[in-house]
Order: sequence, then structure tokens, then C-alpha cells
Amino acid sequence: MVQPESIKWHGEARSERKYVNYKRYNAVRMSTLARIQDLAAKEFSIDPTRLDPHVQLDTLGIDSLSFIEFMFKVEEEFGVSVSDEDLKGIKTLADLERHVVDALAAAGKG
Repeated sequence: MVQPESIKWHGEARSERKYVNYKRYNAVRMSTLARIQDLAAKEFSIDPTRLDPHVQLDTLGIDSLSFIEFMFKVEEEFGVSVSDEDLKGIKTLADLERHVVDALAAAGKG
């Protein structure tokens, strides 16, 4: 498995991060998403096949309190933190995956 630590960043062109190795970055993203989906399936007792990363979590019956408890587990799993402000923008597992990958990169772990 590709570890997030192996991704190298360079520059901030046109307000977008550019990645030195797109394949490796995508592999890390997919690995991160798979780990998040696995955590969510266990936490919410949901069949993993129902966890479309682009479906809003509230449509799966996940309430805000349960989601906050889940976020603590994600923070522990990945060693990142999610601010209250960031939490407001996370509506899907794909949103969460992007936040985790960006947080790892910002912390120099990705």
C-alpha cells in the first residue's frame, strides 16, 4: 500500500496544488477512501456496498452526533484534526477523504 508520507508536493500554481506523481496521489486517495469507508461501515453498521462516497451521509441515516463521534475515530486513525469550520463542509465520505489527504499533506505527512 502506498503511504501518504511518500507523496511530494510542489508549488501553489493558480490556487491549485500540483502533484508530482498523479498516479501515486490517486492511489493514496483511493487507499484513504477505502479506509474511511471501512471505518464508516463498522461504525454505522452499514453494508459497505451502500457507502457511495458521493452520497450525503444524512441520506444514509447518519445523524450529526453519530458523525461527530465517527470523526474522532477518523482523526485518531489518520492522525489529523478536523476543525468545527471544516466539519461544516464535510457532507460525504468523498469530502472527508479530500480533507484527510489535504490535512496529511499540510502536516508534511503526505
